[in-house]
Amino acid sequence: MSRFPRSLERDPARTILVGGAPLDVIVGSEDTQGAFSLSLGQVLPGGGPPPHVHSREEEFFYLLEGSLDATAAGERFHAEAGTFLCLPRGLAHGFVNASKSAPASMLGTFAPAGGEQLLVEQSPVAGPPPASRLSPREVAAKYGVEILPPGADLKESTLDYARGRHPTVVAPGEGDLRNLGGFSFTIKVGTEETAGTYTAMELRVEPGAELPGLSSDVFELVAHVIDGALVADHNGTEVTARSGQSLSLPRGVTASLRAGSGGATALVVSAPAGLERILRASASSSRRTGLQRLAEAGRPLGLYLAPGAGA
Repeated sequence: MSRFPRSLERDPARTILVGGAPLDVIVGSEDTQGAFSLSLGQVLPGGGPPPHVHSREEEFFYLLEGSLDATAAGERFHAEAGTFLCLPRGLAHGFVNASKSAPASMLGTFAPAGGEQLLVEQSPVAGPPPASRLSPREVAAKYGVEILPPGADLKESTLDYARGRHPTVVAPGEGDLRNLGGFSFTIKVGTEETAGTYTAMELRVEPGAELPGLSSDVFELVAHVIDGALVADHNGTEVTARSGQSLSLPRGVTASLRAGSGGATALVVSAPAGLERILRASASSSRRTGLQRLAEAGRPLGLYLAPGAGA
């Protein structure tokens, strides 16, 4: 199958229900060659999944609206809009929307992809016919997930290989800021926190800023636009992703990346992890640096810009 930049968005015809709330798989396994998925969902007041543990995937949530109370391996967190929560594979966890009136909205990722299919199969909208439907615990087990009983000790329920790992919570506005030619990356998590599976960061792009001829033979990359618009130019064909849409830049494809006329804010996910190392080697946290340093730092690790970029 040929691969090229794509603008991906929620399809109302494919919206599923999880705990009575809508969820859309915007980026599926087929879009990233299995590297990760990205979903947009809501949690109703008082709602949330039962305590559980994934044996196959790293997971994160980026809260867009509302608030959540989460517990992971015995540690408790309160998350407001803009909070990033990284949950390692094998770490028992659960969360609830403690609000009495306001739903919470969030982006979620499984890396590698696959966990999103558990949600699809459990959905009364998209799952199999009732007569052939497995119980929630049976479906979960099929995807390597154990649903824990109410009141389970989440620290003791964490799988052995995950002991010593911890959840990572990054508050709104926090992270490792790197400025590069009109692109500001706030790194949330990377290689150390995700066992090498993915990097996640917030991206702000100034109007007029451009990454010319961006390509990689290593990374699958998706930018979910929160505000404004991102434009990818691939061989003269422009693909635009606006607020609520995701821009997919597949491995092995060359495209120039820029913001729309008003700039852009996005959540960027790349897999495998390692993109944060390139940014830290090439971009400053206190002042803007040029694209030439990105080209030099990226080349040995499989990230490229057009020849002469930033010269």
